[in-house]
Amino acid sequence: VLVNNQAVTISTVKADAEFSADDTNAPANPISTENSQMNRVLLVISGQAHNTFAGLNYLDCALATDNQWQVNLDGGTYEDLTPNGQMVDQDWYCILQGANASFLFMFDITDLMATNVDGKIGVKLTNAVSKQDSLITTVSIAVQYLWRK
Repeated sequence: VLVNNQAVTISTVKADAEFSADDTNAPANPISTENSQMNRVLLVISGQAHNTFAGLNYLDCALATDNQWQVNLDGGTYEDLTPNGQMVDQDWYCILQGANASFLFMFDITDLMATNVDGKIGVKLTNAVSKQDSLITTVSIAVQYLWRK
């Protein structure tokens, strides 16, 4: 596990929601220095959005640059996890105060990790913005390694 139960409050003011700082060490593995033996690396993001606003709340994705999942390796430049990794309007749809929206995403980051399988990984939701204030988002992030024989 890279991070466990990291909470960030998303509001109507755009701000990067950093769930894993760019200096977070990747999980250690028995053969973590054997880059050539790595077959695939998956980044798994799971969590829950909890609405504390007194009414309907969800992500606001009016602009293509809003609510975009990004990752970096070893403190480098952040890049999109997928070419169109933006969340969509009404993702994390919470119809009333106290409602929750669960989610699970899996991204293939094999190419990013190809030369540094045990590098430091940063994960953020760029320009995170919701329709109303008080969308508390709790995220856990895991890295799954698949090795060659």
